[in-house]
Amino acid sequence: MRRWHTIVAKAALLVVAAVAAGLPHSSAAQVIRDDFNGRGFDRMIWAPCPRSENELSIVRDPALERAVARLTVRPRQPVLVLGLSVLSRNCRGEDPFDDGAERAEIWEAPGVRLSFGADVWYGFDMYIDGAVSPREDRLVVGQWKGPRDDSPMVAQRFDGRVFTITIEQPNRAPDHDPRDTQCRILVAHDANLPRHAETDLPHGELLFETAGTEDGPELVIASVGHDARGNIHGGQSCRTGVSVEPHNLLPDVFGTWVRMVYHLKIAGDEHGLLEVWANGVPIVTVRGQIGFPGRGWNDKQYFKFGPYRNQNQLPAIYAQLSRYARGPSKQDVQ
Repeated sequence: MRRWHTIVAKAALLVVAAVAAGLPHSSAAQVIRDDFNGRGFDRMIWAPCPRSENELSIVRDPALERAVARLTVRPRQPVLVLGLSVLSRNCRGEDPFDDGAERAEIWEAPGVRLSFGADVWYGFDMYIDGAVSPREDRLVVGQWKGPRDDSPMVAQRFDGRVFTITIEQPNRAPDHDPRDTQCRILVAHDANLPRHAETDLPHGELLFETAGTEDGPELVIASVGHDARGNIHGGQSCRTGVSVEPHNLLPDVFGTWVRMVYHLKIAGDEHGLLEVWANGVPIVTVRGQIGFPGRGWNDKQYFKFGPYRNQNQLPAIYAQLSRYARGPSKQDVQ
């Protein structure tokens, strides 16, 4: 009987080892760098999302004297067949058909995506087109998505030509509109943030809280509930279970290169952590409920970069990415 128990125990260990060896990703972030020196996008790192309204290319930036990824989005014209509008296919991994947006994005390739909740650092140089219009009411360039197709758990937003960073969490605010299942929280912004902005950011004077020190800039923390499509119904503040420690304003990023560094440890629970630096200056530290709860043991998270906006017939714009790095420590991405 003892020998049988030994055999069963060894077999169980072999099964566990085999399952572990077969996992496509580990929770530890391997070091990945891309200077975009190849002829095209490295498919071991990136999954480009080509669509009729975008151009994804690698060009040489004369100011930097090095190669960069240039991601251009143009107004998308409707495709008509027999007088009927044809829906455009979405990017792989999202809903099958287009949601009325325009995008020019590159996504982390499936083979390098991390387990949801991984402790990971990102660093990259970015350039946001100086021609971005103040009429852009929903413009995201750079976001981190979790295992569910909800709003990004962390996003860089440029609505109304203002640079902000937002996080998302389930809307658990008391008496919130039941349609507003998600909560968007503004945790960092530049000096141009208006108090009343008709964008997909939190808006309305009552939703804002000010923070900062006597000798520092006045900083704003805000939140608003919305549904899965980003529509706001109740218009109520909704931040719960998360603390925001602002340090400095975000820089003006339009028409210039900026170095961003992010430290994330997000699993959709109360132990979430987000730290952000811009050009070496600390911007914000966020702790608590960040992101949405996962669905299972094989949940993944991923990063994508490039303009994502409403289909509003505004002029073409672009974003550029350079010196991309991801790793388990800050030193790996500087």
